[in-house]
Amino acid sequence: MPDRSRQTNDRVANLNLSLIDLRAHFEAQLRTVQRAEECLLRCRGAQDATGFRAAADGFRDQLTVIAGNRKTIGELLNQIVDDAGKLTFAGRAAKT
Repeated sequence: MPDRSRQTNDRVANLNLSLIDLRAHFEAQLRTVQRAEECLLRCRGAQDATGFRAAADGFRDQLTVIAGNRKTIGELLNQIVDDAGKLTFAGRAAKT
């Protein structure tokens, strides 16, 4: 029979790694949002149509990246939620 305490520890460790991965995804997503904001500011400050188009294209490119990453983050988050639902306490019964 498998050691339930070890299974719980393994599950918690795996969830911890998943949360680290999720944090990395969110941080990368935030950096992409910041780049999108910078592109939008360049649109506002454009002095000519060429500069505006380049900034607008960059903005749209960043939005495409954000939208694509959303799916990956959602899948990871769903897995974490599923795994969290499987957490159980596996302490040893108290001796009386």
